[in-house]
Amino acid sequence: MPIPGERDDAIVTAVVVYGESDLVVRLFARTRGRVGAFARKARASRKRFPGLAAPARGSASLAERGNGAELLELKEMDIDPAVLGLARDLRALGHASYLCELVERMLPEHEPAPEVFAFVDEALDRIARVGPSAALLRAVELKLLLHTGYLPDLADSEAPHEGLADDARAAAQRLVDAELGALPDVDEPTLRAVSRVFAAHLRRQGGPPLKSVQFLASLA
Repeated sequence: MPIPGERDDAIVTAVVVYGESDLVVRLFARTRGRVGAFARKARASRKRFPGLAAPARGSASLAERGNGAELLELKEMDIDPAVLGLARDLRALGHASYLCELVERMLPEHEPAPEVFAFVDEALDRIARVGPSAALLRAVELKLLLHTGYLPDLADSEAPHEGLADDARAAAQRLVDAELGALPDVDEPTLRAVSRVFAAHLRRQGGPPLKSVQFLASLA
């Protein structure tokens, strides 16, 4: 019998061990946005929390804890089994972890962002089922910048684009406009050039280096 609680599609962006058997889980939920939740006895219950780890995606049962508690209660979570195979491909794991870190870095807490959830969730699904893709990462980066209002005007040759040549700006615009399942073919040198747009935003924003970037660099 399902455990009572509000069901929501959710992405697990981070997990922290708390005590002997509990977990504090960071979630990006379709209707709630980015939230934290307390998963009681999650490490001891494979029935309610099978494969609960980050990165992951699935269906979560969430409830308010009352008494003004900041964390929600995660009663159970059904994990998409496709993401459980990410550990077999370390580069795919690094790509999925990178997207989760971007969500934590760029989106405010407790503000629903269903459009962002949709393309991040689709990207994680594609990484798990198809494999890692640099073009997919660049597209998600640019779409996040567009959603948060930080994407430069790629059509304006006078706007700052981190020194991008015209062909790289055109490729970036195609990646912004494309569906994730139908991304344009972009060669590796151009993708590396396009990546400078988001890298420059992270530098301006500040904050610690992303662990997933360091992980991917170690694989290279």
